Amino acid sequence: MTSAATSEPPRAPPVRAFRRPSVIALVWVVVAGVFVAQNIAEGRSQSGVVPWLPALWFELEYWLVFALCTPFFLRMARQFNFTEGTRRRSLLAHLCAGAVFAVVQPVAAEGLNYATLFVIDGGAGPRVDRALPNAIHFYPALVIIALWKYAVIIGICCGFEYYRRLKDSGIRNAMLEAQLAASELRSLKMQLHPHFLFNALHSAAMLTLIEPARAHRVLVQIGELLRTTLTSSSAIEVPLVEEIAFLDRYLGIERLRFEDRLTVCFEVPEELERALIPSLILQPLVENAIHHGFSADSAARRITVRAAEREERLELEVEDDGAGLPNGWTFGSSAGTGLSNVQARVDLANTGSHPLVFGPGRAGGLCVRLVLPLRRGDMAGVA
Repeated sequence: MTSAATSEPPRAPPVRAFRRPSVIALVWVVVAGVFVAQNIAEGRSQSGVVPWLPALWFELEYWLVFALCTPFFLRMARQFNFTEGTRRRSLLAHLCAGAVFAVVQPVAAEGLNYATLFVIDGGAGPRVDRALPNAIHFYPALVIIALWKYAVIIGICCGFEYYRRLKDSGIRNAMLEAQLAASELRSLKMQLHPHFLFNALHSAAMLTLIEPARAHRVLVQIGELLRTTLTSSSAIEVPLVEEIAFLDRYLGIERLRFEDRLTVCFEVPEELERALIPSLILQPLVENAIHHGFSADSAARRITVRAAEREERLELEVEDDGAGLPNGWTFGSSAGTGLSNVQARVDLANTGSHPLVFGPGRAGGLCVRLVLPLRRGDMAGVA
Protein backbone atom coordinates (compact mmCIF):
# COMPACT_ATOMS: atom_id res chain seq x y z
CA MET A 1 0.00 0.00 0.00
CA THR A 2 1.38 3.46 0.76
CA SER A 3 5.06 3.77 1.52
CA ALA A 4 7.00 5.37 4.36
CA ALA A 5 10.64 5.40 5.36
CA THR A 6 10.10 4.19 8.89
CA SER A 7 9.86 1.00 10.90
CA GLU A 8 8.18 -0.07 14.10
CA PRO A 9 10.10 1.06 17.19
CA PRO A 10 10.67 -0.97 20.33
CA ARG A 11 7.95 -0.56 22.92
CA ALA A 12 8.54 1.35 26.12
CA PRO A 13 9.47 -1.05 28.93
CA PRO A 14 7.26 -0.47 31.97
CA VAL A 15 8.87 0.28 35.32
CA ARG A 16 7.93 -2.64 37.60
CA ALA A 17 10.87 -2.89 40.00
CA PHE A 18 8.84 -1.85 43.04
CA ARG A 19 6.29 -4.63 42.45
CA ARG A 20 8.68 -7.59 42.64
CA PRO A 21 8.14 -9.80 45.72
CA SER A 22 11.85 -9.80 46.56
CA VAL A 23 12.00 -6.00 46.54
CA ILE A 24 8.81 -5.76 48.61
CA ALA A 25 10.16 -8.24 51.17
CA LEU A 26 13.48 -6.39 51.40
CA VAL A 27 11.75 -3.05 51.98
CA TRP A 28 9.64 -4.34 54.85
CA VAL A 29 12.57 -6.21 56.43
CA VAL A 30 14.50 -2.94 56.45
CA VAL A 31 11.54 -1.07 57.97
CA ALA A 32 11.06 -3.73 60.67
CA GLY A 33 14.81 -3.74 61.32
CA VAL A 34 14.77 -0.02 62.04
CA PHE A 35 12.08 -0.44 64.72
CA VAL A 36 13.78 -3.54 66.14
CA ALA A 37 16.99 -1.55 66.57
CA GLN A 38 15.00 1.26 68.20
CA ASN A 39 13.38 -1.15 70.67
CA ILE A 40 16.73 -2.74 71.55
CA ALA A 41 18.34 0.65 72.13
CA GLU A 42 15.39 1.78 74.23
CA GLY A 43 15.54 -1.36 76.38
CA ARG A 44 19.24 -1.02 77.03
CA SER A 45 18.97 2.66 77.95
CA GLN A 46 16.09 2.15 80.39
CA SER A 47 16.95 -1.07 82.23
CA GLY A 48 20.01 -2.52 80.55
CA VAL A 49 17.95 -5.59 79.63
CA VAL A 50 16.89 -6.23 76.06
CA PRO A 51 13.31 -7.60 75.74
CA TRP A 52 14.15 -9.80 72.78
CA LEU A 53 10.68 -11.22 72.20
CA PRO A 54 8.80 -7.89 71.84
CA ALA A 55 11.86 -6.19 70.36
CA LEU A 56 12.35 -8.71 67.58
CA TRP A 57 9.58 -11.22 67.07
CA PHE A 58 6.60 -9.05 67.92
CA GLU A 59 7.95 -6.24 65.73
CA LEU A 60 8.37 -8.61 62.76
CA GLU A 61 4.79 -9.87 63.23
CA TYR A 62 3.51 -6.30 63.41
CA TRP A 63 5.10 -5.34 60.08
CA LEU A 64 4.21 -8.68 58.47
CA VAL A 65 0.63 -7.45 58.22
CA PHE A 66 1.83 -4.39 56.30
CA ALA A 67 3.96 -6.55 53.99
CA LEU A 68 1.02 -8.83 53.19
CA CYS A 69 -1.09 -5.75 52.37
CA THR A 70 1.49 -4.34 49.92
CA PRO A 71 -0.45 -5.45 46.78
CA PHE A 72 -3.46 -3.63 48.22
CA PHE A 73 -1.41 -0.46 48.83
CA LEU A 74 0.03 -0.55 45.29
CA ARG A 75 -3.36 -1.08 43.70
CA MET A 76 -4.92 1.77 45.67
CA ALA A 77 -2.04 4.08 44.73
CA ARG A 78 -2.34 3.11 41.08
CA GLN A 79 -6.12 3.54 40.81
CA PHE A 80 -6.47 6.57 43.10
CA ASN A 81 -3.28 8.58 42.56
CA PHE A 82 -4.56 12.18 42.95
CA THR A 83 -4.06 13.14 39.32
CA GLU A 84 -5.85 16.23 38.07
CA GLY A 85 -9.59 15.72 38.03
CA THR A 86 -9.53 12.68 40.38
CA ARG A 87 -8.31 14.23 43.64
CA ARG A 88 -11.67 14.35 45.40
CA ARG A 89 -12.53 10.79 44.39
CA SER A 90 -9.05 9.56 45.35
CA LEU A 91 -9.22 11.27 48.75
CA LEU A 92 -12.60 9.69 49.51
CA ALA A 93 -11.38 6.26 48.39
CA HIS A 94 -8.25 6.47 50.56
CA LEU A 95 -10.21 7.68 53.59
CA CYS A 96 -12.49 4.65 53.33
CA ALA A 97 -9.67 2.19 52.61
CA GLY A 98 -7.48 3.69 55.33
CA ALA A 99 -10.28 3.41 57.89
CA VAL A 100 -10.85 -0.26 57.06
CA PHE A 101 -7.12 -1.00 57.19
CA ALA A 102 -6.68 0.88 60.48
CA VAL A 103 -9.47 -1.15 62.08
CA VAL A 104 -8.23 -4.53 60.82
CA GLN A 105 -4.43 -4.18 61.12
CA PRO A 106 -4.17 -3.93 64.94
CA VAL A 107 -6.48 -6.93 65.33
CA ALA A 108 -4.35 -9.02 62.97
CA ALA A 109 -1.03 -7.92 64.51
CA GLU A 110 -2.20 -8.40 68.08
CA GLY A 111 -3.69 -11.75 67.13
CA LEU A 112 -0.30 -12.91 65.82
CA ASN A 113 1.40 -11.62 68.97
CA TYR A 114 -1.11 -13.42 71.20
CA ALA A 115 -0.62 -16.67 69.29
CA THR A 116 3.15 -16.37 69.70
CA LEU A 117 2.86 -15.81 73.48
CA PHE A 118 0.37 -18.64 73.77
CA VAL A 119 2.80 -21.07 72.10
CA ILE A 120 5.93 -19.87 73.95
CA ASP A 121 4.31 -19.75 77.42
CA GLY A 122 2.42 -23.01 76.99
CA GLY A 123 -1.03 -21.44 76.93
CA ALA A 124 -0.85 -19.90 80.39
CA GLY A 125 1.08 -17.31 82.33
CA PRO A 126 0.99 -13.61 83.22
CA ARG A 127 2.02 -12.48 79.75
CA VAL A 128 -0.81 -14.47 78.15
CA ASP A 129 -3.26 -13.19 80.74
CA ARG A 130 -2.27 -9.57 80.15
CA ALA A 131 -2.16 -9.77 76.34
CA LEU A 132 -5.89 -9.44 75.61
CA PRO A 133 -6.66 -6.66 78.16
CA ASN A 134 -3.63 -4.70 76.95
CA ALA A 135 -4.69 -5.08 73.31
CA ILE A 136 -8.19 -3.82 74.12
CA HIS A 137 -6.85 -0.91 76.16
CA PHE A 138 -4.43 0.28 73.48
CA TYR A 139 -6.68 -0.52 70.51
CA PRO A 140 -7.87 3.08 69.82
CA ALA A 141 -4.27 4.33 69.81
CA LEU A 142 -3.22 1.47 67.55
CA VAL A 143 -6.02 2.34 65.11
CA ILE A 144 -4.81 5.95 64.88
CA ILE A 145 -1.21 4.80 64.40
CA ALA A 146 -2.26 2.38 61.64
CA LEU A 147 -4.23 5.14 59.91
CA TRP A 148 -1.35 7.59 59.70
CA LYS A 149 1.00 4.81 58.65
CA TYR A 150 -1.44 3.97 55.85
CA ALA A 151 -1.30 7.63 54.76
CA VAL A 152 2.51 7.60 54.74
CA ILE A 153 2.67 4.33 52.80
CA ILE A 154 0.13 5.51 50.24
CA GLY A 155 2.08 8.75 49.81
CA ILE A 156 5.25 6.78 49.10
CA CYS A 157 3.44 4.40 46.72
CA CYS A 158 1.87 7.34 44.85
CA GLY A 159 5.34 8.83 44.51
CA PHE A 160 6.67 5.60 42.98
CA GLU A 161 3.61 5.38 40.71
CA TYR A 162 4.19 8.95 39.55
CA TYR A 163 7.86 8.12 38.89
CA ARG A 164 6.86 5.03 36.89
CA ARG A 165 4.39 6.98 34.75
CA LEU A 166 6.85 9.81 34.23
CA LYS A 167 9.60 7.44 33.11
CA ASP A 168 7.29 5.43 30.83
CA SER A 169 5.94 8.68 29.39
CA GLY A 170 9.46 9.96 28.70
CA ILE A 171 10.39 6.77 26.84
CA ARG A 172 7.13 6.82 24.87
CA ASN A 173 7.55 10.49 23.97
CA ALA A 174 11.07 9.87 22.69
CA MET A 175 9.79 7.04 20.49
CA LEU A 176 6.86 9.14 19.28
CA GLU A 177 9.21 11.98 18.36
CA ALA A 178 11.27 9.59 16.22
CA GLN A 179 8.11 8.25 14.58
CA LEU A 180 6.80 11.78 13.99
CA ALA A 181 10.04 12.85 12.28
CA ALA A 182 9.87 9.85 9.93
CA SER A 183 6.17 10.47 9.27
CA GLU A 184 6.78 14.14 8.45
CA LEU A 185 9.54 13.14 6.02
CA ARG A 186 7.22 10.68 4.33
CA SER A 187 4.45 13.28 4.14
CA LEU A 188 6.82 15.84 2.64
CA LYS A 189 8.02 13.33 0.07
CA MET A 190 4.43 12.60 -0.97
CA GLN A 191 3.40 16.23 -1.11
CA LEU A 192 6.48 17.40 -2.97
CA HIS A 193 6.43 14.49 -5.44
CA PRO A 194 6.94 16.11 -8.88
CA HIS A 195 4.08 14.20 -10.48
CA PHE A 196 1.68 15.23 -7.73
CA LEU A 197 2.68 18.88 -7.90
CA PHE A 198 2.66 18.87 -11.69
CA ASN A 199 -0.93 17.53 -11.80
CA ALA A 200 -2.13 20.00 -9.18
CA LEU A 201 -0.45 23.01 -10.79
CA HIS A 202 -1.50 21.90 -14.29
CA SER A 203 -5.13 21.67 -13.16
CA ALA A 204 -4.86 25.10 -11.60
CA ALA A 205 -3.37 26.49 -14.80
CA MET A 206 -6.25 25.07 -16.87
CA LEU A 207 -8.75 26.52 -14.44
CA THR A 208 -7.31 30.01 -14.87
CA LEU A 209 -8.69 29.99 -18.43
CA ILE A 210 -12.25 29.05 -17.50
CA GLU A 211 -12.67 29.53 -13.72
CA PRO A 212 -10.09 32.03 -12.40
CA ALA A 213 -11.70 32.19 -8.97
CA ARG A 214 -11.52 28.42 -8.53
CA ALA A 215 -7.92 28.37 -9.79
CA HIS A 216 -7.03 30.99 -7.20
CA ARG A 217 -8.57 28.83 -4.43
CA VAL A 218 -6.58 25.80 -5.62
CA LEU A 219 -3.28 27.69 -5.58
CA VAL A 220 -4.05 29.03 -2.10
CA GLN A 221 -4.75 25.46 -0.94
CA ILE A 222 -1.46 24.22 -2.34
CA GLY A 223 0.42 27.06 -0.65
CA GLU A 224 -1.39 26.53 2.67
CA LEU A 225 -0.73 22.79 2.62
CA LEU A 226 2.98 23.23 1.93
CA ARG A 227 3.25 26.03 4.51
CA THR A 228 1.50 23.90 7.13
CA THR A 229 3.82 20.97 6.52
CA LEU A 230 7.05 22.95 6.30
CA THR A 231 6.38 25.21 9.29
CA SER A 232 4.55 22.76 11.56
CA SER A 233 6.13 22.19 14.93
CA SER A 234 7.40 18.80 16.04
CA ALA A 235 4.47 18.35 18.40
CA ILE A 236 3.91 14.73 19.28
CA GLU A 237 0.15 15.18 19.55
CA VAL A 238 -2.29 17.66 18.03
CA PRO A 239 -6.00 18.34 18.57
CA LEU A 240 -8.22 16.30 16.28
CA VAL A 241 -9.64 19.47 14.70
CA GLU A 242 -6.12 20.47 13.61
CA GLU A 243 -5.55 17.09 11.99
CA ILE A 244 -8.92 17.40 10.22
CA ALA A 245 -7.97 20.86 8.92
CA PHE A 246 -4.74 19.43 7.49
CA LEU A 247 -6.65 16.58 5.83
CA ASP A 248 -9.17 18.99 4.38
CA ARG A 249 -6.39 20.98 2.67
CA TYR A 250 -4.76 17.82 1.36
CA LEU A 251 -8.10 16.50 0.05
CA GLY A 252 -8.93 19.88 -1.45
CA ILE A 253 -5.99 19.41 -3.82
CA GLU A 254 -6.78 15.74 -4.48
CA ARG A 255 -10.29 16.73 -5.58
CA LEU A 256 -8.70 18.37 -8.64
CA ARG A 257 -7.66 14.96 -9.96
CA PHE A 258 -11.15 13.49 -9.65
CA GLU A 259 -13.19 16.63 -10.38
CA ASP A 260 -16.71 15.86 -9.12
CA ARG A 261 -16.03 12.20 -8.29
CA LEU A 262 -14.52 12.78 -4.86
CA THR A 263 -16.79 13.77 -1.96
CA VAL A 264 -15.35 14.06 1.52
CA CYS A 265 -17.35 14.01 4.74
CA PHE A 266 -16.02 14.65 8.26
CA GLU A 267 -18.23 13.30 11.04
CA VAL A 268 -16.54 14.67 14.17
CA PRO A 269 -18.66 15.60 17.22
CA GLU A 270 -17.88 19.00 18.66
CA GLU A 271 -16.99 17.52 22.05
CA LEU A 272 -14.17 15.49 20.43
CA GLU A 273 -12.54 18.33 18.51
CA ARG A 274 -10.04 18.89 21.35
CA ALA A 275 -9.14 15.20 21.64
CA LEU A 276 -5.38 14.73 21.25
CA ILE A 277 -4.12 12.30 18.60
CA PRO A 278 -0.66 11.51 17.20
CA SER A 279 0.20 14.08 14.55
CA LEU A 280 -0.29 12.93 10.93
CA ILE A 281 -1.89 9.63 12.02
CA LEU A 282 -4.87 9.85 9.62
CA GLN A 283 -3.21 11.15 6.46
CA PRO A 284 -1.68 7.77 5.43
CA LEU A 285 -5.11 6.12 5.79
CA VAL A 286 -6.77 8.80 3.65
CA GLU A 287 -4.00 8.58 1.07
CA ASN A 288 -4.43 4.81 1.00
CA ALA A 289 -8.21 5.16 0.46
CA ILE A 290 -7.67 7.52 -2.48
CA HIS A 291 -4.94 5.56 -4.20
CA HIS A 292 -6.58 2.15 -3.87
CA GLY A 293 -10.29 2.94 -3.63
CA PHE A 294 -10.44 5.48 -6.47
CA SER A 295 -8.80 3.54 -9.29
CA ALA A 296 -9.61 4.41 -12.89
CA ASP A 297 -12.31 1.75 -13.22
CA SER A 298 -13.78 2.28 -9.76
CA ALA A 299 -17.17 3.83 -9.11
CA ALA A 300 -16.03 5.16 -5.74
CA ARG A 301 -17.18 8.67 -4.96
CA ARG A 302 -17.00 9.24 -1.22
CA ILE A 303 -14.50 9.24 1.67
CA THR A 304 -15.75 9.61 5.23
CA VAL A 305 -13.62 10.38 8.29
CA ARG A 306 -15.40 9.68 11.59
CA ALA A 307 -14.63 10.13 15.26
CA ALA A 308 -16.57 8.67 18.17
CA GLU A 309 -16.14 8.04 21.88
CA ARG A 310 -16.49 4.41 22.97
CA GLU A 311 -15.94 3.41 26.62
CA GLU A 312 -13.65 6.38 27.31
CA ARG A 313 -11.59 5.63 24.19
CA LEU A 314 -11.32 7.60 20.94
CA GLU A 315 -12.36 5.61 17.87
CA LEU A 316 -11.35 6.96 14.44
CA GLU A 317 -12.51 5.61 11.07
CA VAL A 318 -11.52 6.30 7.46
CA GLU A 319 -14.07 4.81 5.07
CA ASP A 320 -14.39 4.77 1.26
CA ASP A 321 -17.03 3.29 -1.01
CA GLY A 322 -14.56 1.72 -3.43
CA ALA A 323 -13.86 -1.90 -4.25
CA GLY A 324 -12.67 -2.90 -0.77
CA LEU A 325 -9.77 -5.21 0.02
CA PRO A 326 -8.53 -7.55 -2.73
CA ASN A 327 -8.92 -11.29 -2.26
CA GLY A 328 -6.29 -12.83 -0.02
CA TRP A 329 -5.22 -9.52 1.51
CA THR A 330 -3.84 -9.70 5.04
CA PHE A 331 -2.10 -7.05 7.09
CA GLY A 332 0.91 -9.22 7.79
CA SER A 333 1.60 -10.12 4.16
CA SER A 334 0.23 -7.17 2.20
CA ALA A 335 0.40 -4.00 4.31
CA GLY A 336 3.10 -1.57 3.26
CA THR A 337 5.26 0.47 5.57
CA GLY A 338 2.72 3.33 5.56
CA LEU A 339 0.07 1.23 7.30
CA SER A 340 2.76 -0.43 9.42
CA ASN A 341 3.83 3.03 10.55
CA VAL A 342 0.26 3.86 11.59
CA GLN A 343 -0.05 0.54 13.43
CA ALA A 344 3.22 1.09 15.28
CA ARG A 345 2.17 4.57 16.43
CA VAL A 346 -1.25 3.32 17.53
CA ASP A 347 0.41 0.56 19.58
CA LEU A 348 2.80 3.07 21.09
CA ALA A 349 0.01 5.48 22.03
CA ASN A 350 -1.90 2.63 23.69
CA THR A 351 1.24 1.17 25.36
CA GLY A 352 0.24 -2.21 23.98
CA SER A 353 -1.03 -4.04 20.93
CA HIS A 354 -4.13 -2.43 19.41
CA PRO A 355 -4.49 -3.76 15.83
CA LEU A 356 -6.09 -1.66 13.11
CA VAL A 357 -9.45 -3.09 12.07
CA PHE A 358 -10.11 -3.53 8.34
CA GLY A 359 -13.69 -4.24 7.35
CA PRO A 360 -16.48 -3.35 4.94
CA GLY A 361 -17.88 0.16 5.05
CA ARG A 362 -21.50 1.05 5.67
CA ALA A 363 -22.08 1.46 1.95
CA GLY A 364 -19.52 -1.08 0.75
CA GLY A 365 -15.88 -0.34 0.15
CA LEU A 366 -13.35 -0.38 2.99
CA CYS A 367 -13.40 1.01 6.51
CA VAL A 368 -10.19 1.25 8.56
CA ARG A 369 -10.71 1.74 12.29
CA LEU A 370 -8.18 2.63 14.97
CA VAL A 371 -8.58 3.17 18.71
CA LEU A 372 -6.58 5.63 20.84
CA PRO A 373 -6.66 6.76 24.48
CA LEU A 374 -9.11 9.62 24.88
CA ARG A 375 -7.21 12.64 26.15
CA ARG A 376 -8.31 16.23 25.73
CA GLY A 377 -5.97 19.21 25.54
CA ASP A 378 -5.91 22.90 24.75
CA MET A 379 -6.30 23.96 21.17
CA ALA A 380 -2.90 24.41 19.60
CA GLY A 381 -4.26 26.51 16.80
CA VAL A 382 -4.80 25.43 13.23
CA ALA A 383 -1.94 26.48 10.99
